[in-house]
Amino acid sequence: MSAVNPLAAIPGINPSSPVHPAREQPPLEFHLGQLLTGVVRTKENDHRFSLTINGQLLTARTTVDLRVGQQLNLQVVSLTPQIELQILTNDPAKQHITTLLPLLAQQMSLPADVLTLTKNTDLLEQLHPAARETLLWYADQGFGSIRREDALPDRLERSSSPDPVSLHLLQEAGELFRQLSNDSLLPSRTAGLAANLAAFFIAAQNNGEPLSVLRFLSTAMLPDKVVIDELLRIIMEKSEHFSAITSSSITQLFSSLTTNKEDSALERLQQLFALFASSDKEAKTGSWQKNGLQMADSFRRLGLNLEQLFLEGRTEDALSTLKGALLSATGTVQSAGQSSVLAEQLVQHLELYQLLQLKLAGESSIFYPLLLPFLQQGYLIIDQERPGSRHEEQESGTDHSVTLHVQLEGLGNLEIAIRRSETQLHIQFKTENAEQADYLASFREELEHWISGSTPLSTRFLAGAEEPLKNVLTRVISRTASFIDTKA
Repeated sequence: MSAVNPLAAIPGINPSSPVHPAREQPPLEFHLGQLLTGVVRTKENDHRFSLTINGQLLTARTTVDLRVGQQLNLQVVSLTPQIELQILTNDPAKQHITTLLPLLAQQMSLPADVLTLTKNTDLLEQLHPAARETLLWYADQGFGSIRREDALPDRLERSSSPDPVSLHLLQEAGELFRQLSNDSLLPSRTAGLAANLAAFFIAAQNNGEPLSVLRFLSTAMLPDKVVIDELLRIIMEKSEHFSAITSSSITQLFSSLTTNKEDSALERLQQLFALFASSDKEAKTGSWQKNGLQMADSFRRLGLNLEQLFLEGRTEDALSTLKGALLSATGTVQSAGQSSVLAEQLVQHLELYQLLQLKLAGESSIFYPLLLPFLQQGYLIIDQERPGSRHEEQESGTDHSVTLHVQLEGLGNLEIAIRRSETQLHIQFKTENAEQADYLASFREELEHWISGSTPLSTRFLAGAEEPLKNVLTRVISRTASFIDTKA
């Protein structure tokens, strides 16, 4: 089959009538990375065909010379602005990668799945000590929920929910914010923040969830620091008027929040939420340090170099990786078949990351998965050579760029490209649409405050970010691969 370049954007998909009119077919739904089988039914002209996919007729166009009756193995590579399907070749390596690629959109399940394995006491008892410690480490802190070293081992069985004292304070704070939101004398932005906080605190109390800045920002916009401080000032001034719904404890909490003119709005919000963490948890939990060493350790212990460790005879080191521990679990579990299946599924995630590293290494690129609990999808790519950008690189004095491709709840897809020149640090933020780009651009000054160092910062905010899965799928498939565009 001859290879062609992807066609330009065309209108979205509109399924034709079912192949079997006597039996109504459900609407055909597509998912990025989905594997399909199709049959060429008719050829209207050199570039327009009718395909049968899952019992429904679709009108499509392609420059590939298709034959009526030809069977096609297809993969969904784009959902917008139209459905675009890639014709898969008989390349076993590429087929294996494309088969596993949908797992990239399921990375948020990894922490919960590993935690489920650690609850199987029979499994843990059968594992090598190094493998057992690795599973417990990832269940406890390896994906970003870091505990301090002095925490008790049995904390793995504890709920991450607030304790009764914290829940009571959340309830009081939620009611306080609700009352303030109904105060007609409050400025509109201050009342709006009070309403958002009331809804968030009440939901956290009802669901027994700890407060999370990221979760809050997925439901509300980040307020100005002035608005936050104004709301806290009003609370302290009117504290005596809320004695019927709040205790002295809640007032003491708010009064303990010290102000710092250098703090950003995000820092103020983090400080506010930290007030409601129980003292017991504060002694046991913390956050990742800002130096990135713990994140590097988490990546190193994934075991993406597992085979090399075994070849070098470093069995203990191999079992101290997540992939080594999971493979050990798949061969150890005897009575708990479900745990074995779960371990095998987790291994597939790690195999995908290994295959992506190997594939992209051939393009002078380095792939790192970003397995953080607040990312629905995420990875980092270091491009050693960027085709078409050599002139720019020579001028800037750098031969590589770093790009983060992430998807966050609320904000959606985000691409952050970082490049350092001899005189500046260049950062480009790309969001899904112009409205989101303008919103991020409004925090340009805070960004400069957060980024340390004396190098001048150059920032750009653009629209057009792709889903991380789609971006890496485009990198994996050949630029001259065969494509089919669906046509309305």
